[in-house]
Amino acid sequence: MREVLRRVMRAWLRPPPFAPRHLGRSALCAVPAHSIAMVAGPALRPGSGSPSIAAAVPVAQPRDRPRPRTMDTRRVLKLVVVGEGNVGKTSLVRRYATHKFAEARTQTLGIDITTQDRVIAGSVVTLALWDIEGQRGERPFFYHGASAALLVYDVTAPDSLRALLLWIDRLRHHAPPGLPLLIVGNKADLPSAVPVAWGEALAAGVGARGHYRVSARADAQVGPAFALLADMAAASARQSA
Repeated sequence: MREVLRRVMRAWLRPPPFAPRHLGRSALCAVPAHSIAMVAGPALRPGSGSPSIAAAVPVAQPRDRPRPRTMDTRRVLKLVVVGEGNVGKTSLVRRYATHKFAEARTQTLGIDITTQDRVIAGSVVTLALWDIEGQRGERPFFYHGASAALLVYDVTAPDSLRALLLWIDRLRHHAPPGLPLLIVGNKADLPSAVPVAWGEALAAGVGARGHYRVSARADAQVGPAFALLADMAAASARQSA
């Protein structure tokens, strides 16, 4: 039995052949427990009936291997929000995503992207809302890969409604063919200078899926408008897949 113990201790003190020599005894952590049992002989193998000797031999436990990360296969839908400056595009996106409204005007420089998760047809999708600056809308790559577009005008400014024709032309030139459109008139809590019939006529004339009067300040019809926009984007993405 002493000879067995000496063999075990020599095996323990000697670095394993597959480890660098400078590791010394610390390399024992790399030696599987069954390898120590084979070096020690049958007396130290599990079930050999020699608990006193086995207790004297440190048994290396196998390290827990990290579980492989699962890739997030969640679908991302790009929604572009366009319209002239100061119509309230950023306020609408903020109201929808955070349920907040700020009176101070915030000017978007270039683009501002906000993400929002939503359950559509039983699956969680990420909505990427591209809030495009009113003065920088001519950049084609802003529209690439879009699944739907929200066109915003100010109900107190008739020129902002007429300007949507320019934005629609940009969408038709740079966005994917057949992009679903939704038109909304913001600031509906203020006295309107644009008849509802004008917005509805524009929506029908350009083939938009609908027209809403909304208010970011009063949180009026913002949720339903974005819900319809998300459903339109999901349906468009399914058709193009």
